[in-house]
Amino acid sequence: MFVAKANGRVIGYGRAARLAADEAAPGTPAGYYLSGVLVDPAWRGRGIATALTRARLCWVFARAAEVFYVAGVARKHPSRTVAPFTCACGPTAVGAT
Repeated sequence: MFVAKANGRVIGYGRAARLAADEAAPGTPAGYYLSGVLVDPAWRGRGIATALTRARLCWVFARAAEVFYVAGVARKHPSRTVAPFTCACGPTAVGAT
């Protein structure tokens, strides 16, 4: 879990985790997955979600060459990359599959 705080209070969070095959959804591969990011409405528009996503991508790319995320219930399969973030500590993540 990645957490953003201000004045000792949690104002945002997002998760990155290694999941087994089929754990994210039926038919999904094993690997590192990003979950959604939540930011307190009073703190939105300040780059907090972007910072949390970049931190999570850096964490994953220190451990693996690819990252997945499930882009909605209807798709039920993961995208292999996240756009448009670039991480200085790993590959550039662009596009989606």
